[in-house]
Amino acid sequence: MDGYLAFCGGIQRYPFVVWFTNSLLASVVIWLSHYVSLFLTIGSMAILNLRVLGIAGRKQTITQIADVYSKWMWVGLAVLFVSGTMMAAGDSELYCTNGVFGIKLALILLAAISGIIIQRNVRRWDQEPAVPMGAKTLAFVSLLLWVGTILAAVDIPALTNVP
Repeated sequence: MDGYLAFCGGIQRYPFVVWFTNSLLASVVIWLSHYVSLFLTIGSMAILNLRVLGIAGRKQTITQIADVYSKWMWVGLAVLFVSGTMMAAGDSELYCTNGVFGIKLALILLAAISGIIIQRNVRRWDQEPAVPMGAKTLAFVSLLLWVGTILAAVDIPALTNVP
């Protein structure tokens, strides 16, 4: 455990991490990038999931919705990964010891995997007379995973001194 904490502390004290952590402008850009990408990622995936469930966008096929929103989801997820990594690096000793942070990362991974599965199957689901129940179940689980991610993110500061 000491080696793990030393590694986390090393990340936090790395000169580039210290620079952007101490720079107000860099910190603001990182935080804004993170939140905008969060909205892009979760919003895009939520719209696609709601279409698979038949709740939203019923005038368009699932493929049409996926073609528009999938690009935004992946751009958002890429920026989310980079900005989130930078944010965590600045307080890595706290994040490394926060169990909810680990849960959040696991939920994000599972939600991204569900997004990949949904995107790979939308064309097939459009060709069927009705969206299969398995697809709807996956879309519902995907929504729950994204909500879980948000709830875990909200709990992280409550459980430690992470800003």
